[in-house]
Amino acid sequence: MTERVLRLPPNEIGRDFVIGDIHFRTIVLYEGLEALDFDSAIDRVIAVGDLIDRGQGVLDGLKLLGEPWFLTVQGNHEQMLINAYRTNPDAPYSAHGAGWWSTIADES
Repeated sequence: MTERVLRLPPNEIGRDFVIGDIHFRTIVLYEGLEALDFDSAIDRVIAVGDLIDRGQGVLDGLKLLGEPWFLTVQGNHEQMLINAYRTNPDAPYSAHGAGWWSTIADES
């Protein structure tokens, strides 16, 4: 098995913040970043998994994935969603607070 490793270049002009278990609590994330004077032009957030489930900020949480300053790895909640979808894509995924999954529209 070949491992894929992303090596980030050093952030020599800004700061890197490492955070875990966001769980769609994006309001709290943004409040914390604001308190730290986060500058999206030079700073980065590196999330160590569990972006999804539980919180109410579903769309804001998913939008983070498109931000150039936001990097994340797959956590166990993301893996549980992948496993559930692979088992039965039509079944509602509700484990561990993931009722949000059924609210996402299929745009295919």
